[in-house]
Amino acid sequence: MIKHFGRWVIVLLIALTAGGWYLERTLDHAIITQALWVIYVAAPVVSLLAMERQRGARPGVLSILATLGAALVIAWILLGLDARWWIKGLLFIVLSTPLTSIANARFRADVMRAQQRRDAHATQLAEAALAGAPVERFALYLRPFVSTDRLIAQPLPSDTEVPVHLDVETVLARGFRTTVPIIALGTTGDTMEGAARVMVSDDHWREMVEALARRAEFIVMVPLSRPGTMWELEWLKQSDLLKKVLFIMPETLYETPGGVVSTQEQSDRVFEAGVQFYEASVHMLDLPKEWFEAVRAARNFGLEFPPLAAVGALFTMNPATGKVKDILPLALSMVTRRVHYLRTSVARLGLLPVSKAPGDFSKEFVKAMIWGGRTLEFAFMRAGDGYAAWGDTDTAISLMQRAVEAGQPRPKFSTEYIHALPALMEERVQVGDTRAAANYAAFTRRVCADAGLAALTTDETLRQIDSLCRMEANPQ
Repeated sequence: MIKHFGRWVIVLLIALTAGGWYLERTLDHAIITQALWVIYVAAPVVSLLAMERQRGARPGVLSILATLGAALVIAWILLGLDARWWIKGLLFIVLSTPLTSIANARFRADVMRAQQRRDAHATQLAEAALAGAPVERFALYLRPFVSTDRLIAQPLPSDTEVPVHLDVETVLARGFRTTVPIIALGTTGDTMEGAARVMVSDDHWREMVEALARRAEFIVMVPLSRPGTMWELEWLKQSDLLKKVLFIMPETLYETPGGVVSTQEQSDRVFEAGVQFYEASVHMLDLPKEWFEAVRAARNFGLEFPPLAAVGALFTMNPATGKVKDILPLALSMVTRRVHYLRTSVARLGLLPVSKAPGDFSKEFVKAMIWGGRTLEFAFMRAGDGYAAWGDTDTAISLMQRAVEAGQPRPKFSTEYIHALPALMEERVQVGDTRAAANYAAFTRRVCADAGLAALTTDETLRQIDSLCRMEANPQ
């Protein structure tokens, strides 16, 4: 019995391959050639329409014509031209490359125009909200401008993939575009696809934030320690609006390990040409430093943010106590159904009314993952590490047990993680994150007490853990 959706995908691919092999031997060559012509021409056009729909854009006439023209040329070179291989290769360079580059450029132009339309609509909405007039439902996105296009929502690609950047803001915009559009202060054109921008002068931005925050269905905030963002955080607390704020702890950038299926979005093109290349340094923040400063700054307002975790987090705060109310892994870089996972998480955190309460977190997480095996093990391991750092030991242990189960018969990532626990604890001690170090110490004690998890350790690892736990308990 096939228990996981990812295995159904593998079975489908095998069936399609076998079906293609069978048809090739039973059908006339001319019929196969005609079918390939249809596929080569129709597939890019269908892909264009699907990609534009996902990004909330409408394909222009030039985009459709450019995509269709490029597809026809590629099909003619591959199927209709009777020539030597090197002539076909030369024609690919001379004809198809510029044509596909033009098609990709037209696609990007459509996406940018859609963003500009959303920006214009958001500006009208903001002006109405400022004037006290009735407005449609919307959510407000607060963040320091330095975070624009620097919040990862997918891992670094492998050497065989074309690097692109997918931002958390983009996923947010897609997830709520048709129900609760996300708007933000900023400049039109500073992102290709994200929250709709509202232009406002430096003298009036605080007034605009106050008006929008009061009218927003909910507020999304990346609480990095910048003067403007800290003013917003303090004002939200004083205005008793913390109860409707979704806080985002960004994920840490990483490369997909071997054996893990990574869902990479190639968001800037229809064809494999004319791409916008990704530079990791451009899209990176010094996240440990940024979050440590954010935690320290939040304490000035009586708020205790959770310690940094590589998996990132979506969390809400309890205004009465100043502590975390609910927290979930951000994990957008690992899940396949990113928009579904984000919507479910926001509903689970109680920021959106839903007709049916979301189910168990781990079940929804598996649904969003799609893939099983090593991929699911890696995801459960990273999520479990997050809960360990945040001090929810019970959930962390449960997720680690699920990781071991998913990785059977040889749970590679779970074993490596447990062996790395001493180093993780020591690293937190060295950077002064004593709260996370204490949380890891409590988690490691539970790991050693769990028969299944303890079986993955070595005597040396147990000695290191025991030594570090004693040091943590007796810091003098």
